[in-house]
Amino acid sequence: MTEKRNSILCPNCRKLISLDEPVCPYCGLVRPGLHQTAGKLQNILLAFGPINTILYTNVVFFALSLLLFPGGILTGGSPFSFLSPSDQSLLLLGATGTIPVIEYHRLWSLLTASFLHGGILHIVFNMMAFYQLGPFVLREFGLHLFSSAESITGHTAADSCPGCFWVTSSATMTGKQKAPGVKFWLMPAF
Repeated sequence: MTEKRNSILCPNCRKLISLDEPVCPYCGLVRPGLHQTAGKLQNILLAFGPINTILYTNVVFFALSLLLFPGGILTGGSPFSFLSPSDQSLLLLGATGTIPVIEYHRLWSLLTASFLHGGILHIVFNMMAFYQLGPFVLREFGLHLFSSAESITGHTAADSCPGCFWVTSSATMTGKQKAPGVKFWLMPAF
């Protein structure tokens, strides 16, 4: 009674295909069945689904940025700076820019900057937009294009936003976080 399933949904185009297809006949994805079997890391990383995994990762990075240097949370004097992480914690967690990448040799900051947020309003509005628009894009384009678009646009926005650099009191540029509103890469998909 327990037969092994021989058909899967292509991870890219979500069409029904045979598990042992060498190439998806609809979208051309090479070895689509392999994506289902190489799933230990995928099961760990995407245990909550791709949308919730990205949401939780952003919230964890934000909480860490607040907890690393809690003295920076209330400084600034503006209501918009309430619950904003300090420059030191953002730099420690991977804010990117000229100085972190070139002088400190933190190439990994090119990846982590897309998970950093400058304040409570920044993360709330980004995550609300992502939570509402992300499932539509995921359903229409599949996991591979969704994750590629999310990571590439997040990193591109973090690396190309000239307004995301900040200057500290010692007049040295410490780094940058991702561009506000980067989650709106989802809108052109409609």
